[in-house]
Amino acid sequence: MEKYQILQVLSPGALGVNLVVQEMETDTKYVLKQVECIDEHHANEALEELMPLLKLQHPSISLYHEMFVMWNNEISSLFLCLVMDYTTQGTFQNVIENKRKIKESIDSQWTYTMLNQVLDAIQYLHQLNIIHRNLKPSNIALINDNYCKLQDLSCEALMTHEAKWNVRAEEDVMQNFSTQPEIQLRILNKLLTMADEELGLPWPTAMLEELLAVMKQHERMLDIVLSTCSLLLRVLGQALAQDSEAEIPRGSSIISFLMNALRSHSDSERLITMVYNLFTIISSQGLLSEELEEQGLFQLAHEHLDHFQEDRDICLAILSLLWSLLIDAANVDKEPLKKLSAMVIWVLAMYPEDVEIAEAGCAVLWLLSLLGCIKESQFEKVVELFLRSIQLCPGRVLLVNNACRGLASLAKVSELVAFRVAVLEEGNSGLYLLQDIYQLYKDDPEVVENLCMLLAHLASYKEILPELESGGIKDLVRVIRGRFTSSLELISYADTVLQALEAAAHPKPQEKQLKPASEPEAPKDSSPHQEDPFFQP
Repeated sequence: MEKYQILQVLSPGALGVNLVVQEMETDTKYVLKQVECIDEHHANEALEELMPLLKLQHPSISLYHEMFVMWNNEISSLFLCLVMDYTTQGTFQNVIENKRKIKESIDSQWTYTMLNQVLDAIQYLHQLNIIHRNLKPSNIALINDNYCKLQDLSCEALMTHEAKWNVRAEEDVMQNFSTQPEIQLRILNKLLTMADEELGLPWPTAMLEELLAVMKQHERMLDIVLSTCSLLLRVLGQALAQDSEAEIPRGSSIISFLMNALRSHSDSERLITMVYNLFTIISSQGLLSEELEEQGLFQLAHEHLDHFQEDRDICLAILSLLWSLLIDAANVDKEPLKKLSAMVIWVLAMYPEDVEIAEAGCAVLWLLSLLGCIKESQFEKVVELFLRSIQLCPGRVLLVNNACRGLASLAKVSELVAFRVAVLEEGNSGLYLLQDIYQLYKDDPEVVENLCMLLAHLASYKEILPELESGGIKDLVRVIRGRFTSSLELISYADTVLQALEAAAHPKPQEKQLKPASEPEAPKDSSPHQEDPFFQP
């Protein structure tokens, strides 16, 4: 590709993307077709089959000038590139569409002349045992008023996946009738009723780009947008179901289409839920938070949580997306997230018995606490929600881990939080809840490490140490330290707790005179952005 300059992106063909390029050395213009291949073997097989086309010599067949395989780093895909003649006169398809618009018939003598040239070219190919395989009006290029050429020959290697070819045929119809919404909706609904094997999943990125290019013309029509999003959910969801490491298309056209859908159809609860679920799938491979932030996603999420307070599906979809986005958020603007934190707290409080919302909400609150986006006035409520969620769902390890991490993150910066964990309610210590969690997960090093991290933060406050001592934490931590001797991080947390408790039980004489017993020590004031020596996300 280094020797070509891209001048224009044409309408996608059935098998790939067409580009107008200029050879920099000669200034000659060509059409360069990029066909996305399954793997290197598939690309080389197709290249070997197409190489004889370079030798074709017929006045009514568009010449192939070069063929090569390239790797696109941006989307991590392999492409077969075919360099062909370029013409500015359009194709038979353009003639058909123009005549249809003005309601005129095509001149029969002109048709006869052109089809003679086409049939002569086909006869020449068949004499060489070559099949065009992709013959249609858009592949008959006009050179001048009375002269045409066949173009865009294909090969068996690119056409053998019957399911994908059937879908390509439907996309061709979409493109040929792109301005007619009733046809677009009919095809979308047909694709949605196809079985997985008929859809030929997973789809390459180019196919999705083609679909969205057509659908963008109708993004104001709710039925079409709903069907498009349903199809995207199925295509992308099946791709991940078949391969958890599959590359999920995340181009700007998909993001733009989905954001426009949210803004254009702000009252459709079904669409809003689908779009947030789609964003969660797309963001599953990370590094999307800044792009969506620039598009105003966090502000929209705040508005939707506020407006659709009683729609459980929307609330869950938004929480799941925030969980996926914030796990990799480093440089996002904190202000929209600070506003959003109040809505997240409210959602968890509104659905006290909902396990899925509790799990997603605890993850989001933990991540918001790490980013310093939870206000001090919200600390007590968040602690209550974390502890209540653990009580509600003690068997969900993700929830337990994230709740413990969130409590540790807040306890690091607030003695009040530490006190609320140690004394959940009058006569009901949260420390007993943590001991129950240990008994449930005593063979899970990650859960135990997070528990110890939380206890180490609690032990940093002298006023909390008596609660830890009376709550049996010393014995618990000794047991943990003896069982997990190979985890240096966990041992470090355990030693911190034990040393603090030991120092409190046997204070040095001079330490006893530092402060009257009636004067509690002032809470430590640590910045939420300060490096945490205990925290390991």
